[in-house]
Amino acid sequence: MILAAASSGGVSLPGTTTIRAKMNGSGTFGGQSWVADTTYRTGTVSNTFNTSFPVVLDTNVPTFYNTGVFVTSCSWTFPVAAGLYDVYLYLIDSNSTVGPATTTAYNISLNGTSVDSNLVLKQFLFEPVTLRKKYTVDVTGSSIVLNLSRALTFDLGISGVEIVPAGTAPTIGVTDTTPFAAPAINGTNTKDKVFDGNNSTEYISAGQPNIGAALGYDLGSSRTVATINFTPSPSSPARSNGAKFYGSNTKYTGYTLLYTIPAGQATVGAKTAAIPSDKQGPWRYIVFEAPANTYCNFAELSVP
Repeated sequence: MILAAASSGGVSLPGTTTIRAKMNGSGTFGGQSWVADTTYRTGTVSNTFNTSFPVVLDTNVPTFYNTGVFVTSCSWTFPVAAGLYDVYLYLIDSNSTVGPATTTAYNISLNGTSVDSNLVLKQFLFEPVTLRKKYTVDVTGSSIVLNLSRALTFDLGISGVEIVPAGTAPTIGVTDTTPFAAPAINGTNTKDKVFDGNNSTEYISAGQPNIGAALGYDLGSSRTVATINFTPSPSSPARSNGAKFYGSNTKYTGYTLLYTIPAGQATVGAKTAAIPSDKQGPWRYIVFEAPANTYCNFAELSVP
């Protein structure tokens, strides 16, 4: 908590103000009215975006993230009554061409106090991903001042800020999507081919980035992963030589290396990766990362 607020018996009371600010627009989202963030903006944005992203973003209102702003460093001042508030930031990392973990990271402060530094939304090269980030703030004064500044090369994407009395549910909910991947090279070799049970079809990522493109798989719940079944590309199996499998219990970050496909082992046909006993989790998410400077390209993936 950042500042002391009105309290009862030493426990801060929820505030009474609600603010929903939409970056680069306004309107009704999730059944609530959102006002333009320019009402509260005290800094300068580097750019705006209005894009229909070609993916199902992790939200129950995907269109919410189609508009927003990019910032190098920017501040907003939100007038509020004293009390305890939940501040929800709706962030988006739309970079899908170079390694995100080395180029995009957020520094975030509220009322002059750092609440996050070097926050990375995704560890691997995936399609645009979103994050609803919650911070709880005690306010004794009359405002909440938000500052975002980039920690690395790329500007930061944000689509909205929601400030509600502590304990109030956010408007934009979060959902899971399976699978999640780097963009496909075309409309045929798409990520769903990895889970169609057909060894003759394949997923191929767009481009050959200098950090490996990746595809992830949601197991639905955390469990022990002793083996991973995979089938290299039927047309170019050698692209999987040196590829890596990772496990995590958070969708886009926090991954641990589980297995590296040895050089020369990626040949046509189904294969099984035996995971060392000390790396078997439990894990919920599994990621296949291609070597740098090649395509993420394989036919099937499953975890028995």
